[in-house]
Amino acid sequence: MSQFGSFKEEFEKIESQVTATREECENSFQKAKDSFDEILNLPKDAKLILYICDQWDDSEVVTFLKQNSIEFHGICMCYSKNGTHKSGFESISFAVLCSEHQDAFVLITTSYANSRLDSLLASGFPEERIISYPFGSATPPLCFIDDFTEFIPGYEYAYEKLIDDESRRVLLGMIRVAVLGEPMTVSSDSPQYLDRDLITLEHDEVFLDGGAYNGVSVFYFIKECNRNSVQYKKIYSFEPDQNALKLLRAGTSDVKNLEIIEKGLWIEDAILEFTIVDKGTSSAVINHEGIKVVLPVTSLDMFFKDKPVEDWPTFIKFDIEGAEVEALKGAKKIITTKLPKMTLCVYHKLDDVYELMKIALEYNPNYKFALRQHEDGYYEQVLYCF
Repeated sequence: MSQFGSFKEEFEKIESQVTATREECENSFQKAKDSFDEILNLPKDAKLILYICDQWDDSEVVTFLKQNSIEFHGICMCYSKNGTHKSGFESISFAVLCSEHQDAFVLITTSYANSRLDSLLASGFPEERIISYPFGSATPPLCFIDDFTEFIPGYEYAYEKLIDDESRRVLLGMIRVAVLGEPMTVSSDSPQYLDRDLITLEHDEVFLDGGAYNGVSVFYFIKECNRNSVQYKKIYSFEPDQNALKLLRAGTSDVKNLEIIEKGLWIEDAILEFTIVDKGTSSAVINHEGIKVVLPVTSLDMFFKDKPVEDWPTFIKFDIEGAEVEALKGAKKIITTKLPKMTLCVYHKLDDVYELMKIALEYNPNYKFALRQHEDGYYEQVLYCF
C-alpha cells in the first residue's frame, strides 16, 4: 500500500508550504546579485578559500572566478582532511580552516549553504568573511506557484504512471525544488543511469550513450556488465563538444567496441546553435545565456537507418542538456522496433518528466516508469523506462 495519497492531496501539502511572495523572492534575487558584487569587490590581495562538496563539481564557480581574474588559494571539502585535492589545489580540513585561516574569505559553494554557514559561525569563523555563492544552486523558487499551474496536469499524469513510492517521492521532490527551492536527498546508491533494482543488463547489450562527456557513463556501464557477468556488444558515444571530446577520447582509448560520434542528438540532421556552459570542460545547453556555438546534430533513426537491426541500441541513456524530448522523438523507429530500456535525465526542463513519458508510451505502450535521484541537491533526477 502506498504511503502517499493522491497527487492532488500531495500537491496541496506542498502548496500550503509556499510562503514567499513574489516581492520576497525578488528580494532574494537581489541578495544574490549583491553576493556577486561582494565577490567582485574583494581586495586584490584577499586570500580566498572555496568551501565545496567532496566532489569537484564546482567548475562553474571556478569559471566565474577566472573570468573576473579572481584567484583562490585553496579548497575546504565538507568531510575531507588536509592534503592535495585531485584538482591540484591545497585541500584544507574544516578544523584547519576555522583555526588557521580566519584571515581568509570563505566562499561557500555547496547546495546546503545555510548549514555550512551555521557550521562556520559556530566554529568562530568571522561572519564578515563568509560569502555564499548565489548561483549554481536553486534560488527559491525556480517557478512561482501560480506559474506552476500549467504543469500540474502533466505532473499528475506522471505521478499516476510511476511504479513505486520512491518514484513518487522523487517526483514530489522535483515539485518542491521548483516551487520551494528545497534540495533533494539521494534515493539510489547505484551508479547513475544504472539503478540495479530497475535495470538488468544482458549479453550483447548495445549501449547508446547520449551526452557522453568524458566517458564516465561508459565506465559505469562496463563495470555493471562485469558485475553481472555479461559481455556487451557495442557502445555508441555521442558528444558534440570539442573540449569534452578530448577527455572522452583520452579516457576511453582502451575501451573495446566503442564508437565515438562527434554530434549531438536531435529530431533530425541539422546544424544548431547551442550555448557553452562550463561543467568541468563545457557542455551544450539549448536556449541559455552564454557563448553561442554551432554544432552538428542528428537523430538516432537517421544514424542507425543503414545499420543492421541487431546493431541498434538495446539500452539508451540521454543526458543532453535539455534536448531529451527532441532526441526521443528522433528515435521512434528504434524504440518501436527494439523496445530498448532507457534512462533519461528529466531535470533540465520542468515539463520533461511527463513529456518523455508520453512519447515513450506512444512508441511502446508496455513501458513502465520509475524515477531516481542520484545526487543530493537540485539536479540529477533520472527517468527509468523499462
